[in-house]
Amino acid sequence: MTVEQPDQGGSSQACLGHQPGALRPTREWLNMFRADTPELQSALRDLYGMNGQFIADRRRRILEVLTLFAQTYGEDGEALVIRSPGRINLMGRHIDHRGGFVNMMTIQREIVVVASPREDSQVHLVNVNGEFESDYLDIAEELPHIREFDDWRDYLSSERVRDVHSPSLGRWTNYVRAGVYRLCHHYPDRMLLGMDAAVGGDIPMGAGLSSSSALLVAASLALVIINSLDLRPAGFVDLCGEGEWFVGTRGGAADHAAVTLAVPGKVLPITFLPFRLGEPLEFPQGYQLVVCNSQVQAKKTQGARDLFNHRVACYEIGLALFRKFFPRHTERVEHLRDATPGNLGVSLAEFYQMLMHLPETADRPFIRQLLQQRSQWLEEVFSTHKEPSTYPLRTVFLYGVAECQRGMIVRQLLERGDAEAVGRLMLTSHDGDRIVRFDANGAARLFSPPSDDRHLQNLSLLANSPSPEERAAAALHWQPGGYACSCWEIDKMIDIARSVPGVVGAQISGAGMGGCMMVLAREEAVEALEERLEGEYYGPEGLEPQVDTCAPIAGACPITLAS
Repeated sequence: MTVEQPDQGGSSQACLGHQPGALRPTREWLNMFRADTPELQSALRDLYGMNGQFIADRRRRILEVLTLFAQTYGEDGEALVIRSPGRINLMGRHIDHRGGFVNMMTIQREIVVVASPREDSQVHLVNVNGEFESDYLDIAEELPHIREFDDWRDYLSSERVRDVHSPSLGRWTNYVRAGVYRLCHHYPDRMLLGMDAAVGGDIPMGAGLSSSSALLVAASLALVIINSLDLRPAGFVDLCGEGEWFVGTRGGAADHAAVTLAVPGKVLPITFLPFRLGEPLEFPQGYQLVVCNSQVQAKKTQGARDLFNHRVACYEIGLALFRKFFPRHTERVEHLRDATPGNLGVSLAEFYQMLMHLPETADRPFIRQLLQQRSQWLEEVFSTHKEPSTYPLRTVFLYGVAECQRGMIVRQLLERGDAEAVGRLMLTSHDGDRIVRFDANGAARLFSPPSDDRHLQNLSLLANSPSPEERAAAALHWQPGGYACSCWEIDKMIDIARSVPGVVGAQISGAGMGGCMMVLAREEAVEALEERLEGEYYGPEGLEPQVDTCAPIAGACPITLAS
């Protein structure tokens, strides 16, 4: 795996474990942040831009975590100050683990971890937020169990992880455990030193802005630096993505890549399987990306994990059936993103005909019958979630292959500065996640994009139409498919936003089931958007508006000062 990391003051392939100047006496950190020294101001401007008010807010929040750290662990020892931002994905949702194309940006909210090395293997954790209890873990206690397994996935499937570290416990520190234990598995012959750490931040939980991944990255980076681990950015991102499986989900590494590798003011295009980082792209001039919190927490409860893993299972089963039904294309289709007309060497009309071979829906007995020769693999897929009544294989498959196309096309649109076309793709993408649609009077009706044989046959005919407009409408990237992981609150906010003149696009952020939406709007439309959301969503729901314009900040790193 190779990755070109954008320059953030060091080599693109710099060892993350070697960060000169990152460790300083805690008392020195406190004095610098309290005095707001010119050296500190310069370092913060490099990370956050030139907005003085925002820098002042960041300094205050970091000082809050430093103060808790000093009160808990003392001021004499050396400490790291690591900040790790939240993120949004402009296009390419639910597909990073399918080898898809994502387009990531950081937001102006972050997790802060202040950590100092210990001489033993214990990790002690406190949180600025009083709702989160203090916790600790001991690497020496877990390492023998981790060493029993050559494969990380086998460890995650073990009785110990199921019974002792059950994701259902819902501890905030499980995201720290996820990173720590993944590093331990990667370095099984080494006893890693632990750390004392204080945590704080302002990324809303369950908002689809990746607060959990930001915490995992920050804590893992602290441990990498404390132990001077020889780890490059690509490997670190990969380990963080796999580490998060510890909490029960089976996602990819897009969030961790964005959090780690982000460039201030840029959109970061990333491809997975293998992991490749594209040239950072300029955000369109004259437009704003606005993040609006529904304040419905997308909690990673057992039910949410089941739904998330159920959709991933639809991808995997759908691809297995596609390969079975079309064996001549097997070598061309390793990942879902490979199942496209161009890669298969077929016309778009033929491709829609091929999709008709996939069952629209199927239950487990029928799937077992279809994939008898892959029974062991299939049971492993089923084991990630409770048995549902059905698997909507065709509509999820269609969403995935279309979203892979959308993620790729958005890069070309950003290079041209075509924000209007980006917005139209955002609306199509959200229709693939939508569960209800609201009309102008606020009335809701269930929404289910078609994927039946008649619909696909019609698309096949349109793809061969003599009309350029009909052929364009049949393009794969304009097909929403049906992943269906939104919620009615997000769908309502989307439809309110769409009614505002100057709004060109809107879609859910994150894995779904709550959280935030993001809106692409002309700069002059932002105020009207805020007013409309307050009057038609936040106010009637009795909620305080949470609407933020997005200005990408630097990726996760320790704060260092020029010597």
